[in-house]
Amino acid sequence: MGLGSSLLGLLILAYLSVLWFQGYGIGHRPLFFLGVLLIIVGVQFFSIGLIGEMLINTQDSKSINYTIKNKID
Repeated sequence: MGLGSSLLGLLILAYLSVLWFQGYGIGHRPLFFLGVLLIIVGVQFFSIGLIGEMLINTQDSKSINYTIKNKID
């Protein structure tokens, strides 16, 4: 979801950048704010997903039970 949202926001802002280079004003368009919002939300989704994966992987490694054999001399 994070990658898709960021990509959509990037495409919207790329479209608006083309319009800006052609001389149109883009500062007060709702599409501009939507593009920025989608990028911010996408980065947040991506970050939360990475943190969740790290939590799951660290908890799985703690559940491994090791057995120690007694040394007989």
